[in-house]
Amino acid sequence: MSPVSYPPAPWFTHGHAFVAPYLVRVSDLQLPDGLEVVNPGPFTMGLLSYVVYEAPSPLLYDELIWMPAFVRDRRCGPRAKGWYVSVMYVNEDTTLRAGREIWKLPKTLARFDRTGDEVRVDGEDGTSLALRVKAFGPTTTLRNSTSTLQAHDGETRCRFTATFKAEVSPGSMSLTRFESSHPPFMGLAGARRAPGPAVAQRHFESTMGEPVFLPRV
Repeated sequence: MSPVSYPPAPWFTHGHAFVAPYLVRVSDLQLPDGLEVVNPGPFTMGLLSYVVYEAPSPLLYDELIWMPAFVRDRRCGPRAKGWYVSVMYVNEDTTLRAGREIWKLPKTLARFDRTGDEVRVDGEDGTSLALRVKAFGPTTTLRNSTSTLQAHDGETRCRFTATFKAEVSPGSMSLTRFESSHPPFMGLAGARRAPGPAVAQRHFESTMGEPVFLPRV
């Protein structure tokens, strides 16, 4: 990969997104050593997100994220909690490198094609999937934050937090096609094909903060 430059964190981003919950069987999860599901049981909740970053974001690109569980690492203290990102696709080289180097996120290049409510994603790893996303109803303003927790090395975890303000409304998301042998898609292969509930962020403003590296305590 040729050298590319990217702005340092924090990033101040704008765009729109869809976030849908999925029921994941805990036995299907293959988490990095030391990570465990918070409040474990037979099932947990995963999140599938489709995000479009628009001007005046520092980089403009599409993104698909699969977060199969909310996890923690007891060895790194009480702050070591967040969504574990197992798969993330982007269609821009600079954010690919930034995600890997700044926030330790497993970004992979993909081609995104969107026509109306239909989104097709074809990853360099051979994954091909299609989504149908819809937003409806009135909007309300939501202010919140979300964090991820990634394995950095055998002794350290990388925690990243984004705060955001969004105009949200009810929405729906369905996987109309899913073809992948990519192991990190754990728990998604049997996901519903019929439309299910989602949160539509019709516009968001988000601050992607600097990562925090948490060693074992």
